[in-house]
Amino acid sequence: MPPAEWTTLDQKAFLESKYNDFLKAQVGASVMQFWGPVFSEWFRRFPEELAIFDEAPEVLSEEQKEAKGTTVELRQKKIKNWFNYCSQKSGRSAVNAMGKTIRQMLTNRAKGT
Repeated sequence: MPPAEWTTLDQKAFLESKYNDFLKAQVGASVMQFWGPVFSEWFRRFPEELAIFDEAPEVLSEEQKEAKGTTVELRQKKIKNWFNYCSQKSGRSAVNAMGKTIRQMLTNRAKGT
């Protein structure tokens, strides 16, 4: 039996909607730039306070801020793992090989040009 999903249906749909952008970022060697906008949109759409405290308090105590920080870090790792796992499952080596071929084609010059 497969493990339980850690995402809701809306969260999974969000991740799936970003998957092609992730593959493009892999090919372009720009995955680090991919994460910022994805995390920003994720936490805007799915506030971590709701997952931790069942509501979004107006002001967080120091203890709540620490709990939120830890939870955000764990959520970011889960998101990264989701994309990495899906790309490996769907043939990451093929994507990397394609990217390498494209980069070689763009950077190779014929002799005498």
